Amino acid sequence: FPLSFPLAEKTRLYLVALRRHEEGHVLCGRAASEEIEHSFSLMPAAPTCQQLLVVANQMGERILSIYQQKEKDYDIQTKHGITQGALLTP
Repeated sequence: FPLSFPLAEKTRLYLVALRRHEEGHVLCGRAASEEIEHSFSLMPAAPTCQQLLVVANQMGERILSIYQQKEKDYDIQTKHGITQGALLTP
């Protein structure tokens, strides 16, 4: 069934705002990936592959933990997108 113009416009604006909010999560993920890649490029040599793997995993997990908290903070700050307009009201 066709939507009324006001409802269609509300839905369109909601989807634009939701995309903007989700793009914030994408940017956070990309930043985490770049930081992990950069930190790995600075890693010193290790005596064994196993030791290198342990250190790399620890570094990656530490960075991921930081960015997971940043994403939680982002959702708190934006009220899961509501402050960015991602709220569909009747």
